[in-house]
Amino acid sequence: MLADDLMEPIRPWIDEIVLRLHSIEKNLKLDQTTKRELITILETRVVRKDTTLPLMTALNRIASDLRIALKENLKSLDWYRRP
Repeated sequence: MLADDLMEPIRPWIDEIVLRLHSIEKNLKLDQTTKRELITILETRVVRKDTTLPLMTALNRIASDLRIALKENLKSLDWYRRP
């Protein structure tokens, strides 16, 4: 699915959080505390087009850019990276 493709670049960051949480608690459960920790990834600062912004904002802009790219038949998108 397209949504999965858009989220794939942040999968290593989520894996990093899960690994850290698992090293603290071996019987890790997807409870409110774990969910709260995972959602903090959206506040992570990323670089996109030479601007540092929260990942949530970058994802929103990428989705908007994707809509434009599909409409105009463009072949690439600008993603994001950690600073």
